Amino acid sequence: MLRKFRVLILFALAALAWNVTPAYSTTLTQYNDLGSFNAATSGDTTINFTGMAGDYSGTGLAVGNVDFLGYASPTSWLQVWDTSSLSWANFGTGEALVQQAYPSSGALIRVAFTTPVTAFGTNLFTANTSGLGFVVTVLGTPFTVTTSATAPPTFWGVTSDTPISSVDFTLQPLSSGSQGFLDNFTYGTAQAQAPPPPPDVPEAATFLLIGSGLLGLAILGKKMRPAQFV
Repeated sequence: MLRKFRVLILFALAALAWNVTPAYSTTLTQYNDLGSFNAATSGDTTINFTGMAGDYSGTGLAVGNVDFLGYASPTSWLQVWDTSSLSWANFGTGEALVQQAYPSSGALIRVAFTTPVTAFGTNLFTANTSGLGFVVTVLGTPFTVTTSATAPPTFWGVTSDTPISSVDFTLQPLSSGSQGFLDNFTYGTAQAQAPPPPPDVPEAATFLLIGSGLLGLAILGKKMRPAQFV
């Protein structure tokens, strides 16, 4: 009897473990060229900052579905520059968004989406003789993007199966007087998104197995109960 009791318990536990869905995790895919990014996305909108030089306010820079914010306060040295007028910052990009770097706070450009997206990409470059990199933080995951002091702007993009509401571009390492530039910012929808799995709830068959096991235990317990004399 005791052996049958143990078998039923083990059977019920095994069925429960088999049917529980594993925890869901976010999948981020990064892209280093615009062609591959465009092939993996749809409904893209591009902000190239043309005609927006000096266009910013006390609440940052709002363009369509995107808010561009600086560090410390929304507009701390966050501006749109015509890079063609600056020989040391001209990468053939025309007007671009720029953030000034200071050792005490770094150079941070925060992009917030009023409606979450599942894909974005942009050109990144720096005005520093040695070239600097960016740390791009998406959904808590940091990515390092290397830029050059002489090469054209570096494209970097990402797609996600989880909606993205904001992203941080931080210039690294800290270097006083350097500028971090962002241009041709594109956002849209990842073409192939895996829907989240259902909650971690056992299936009906599992409940049936567990119920059968408990019923069996009740019957065994009744058979093993000593007789009562009146």
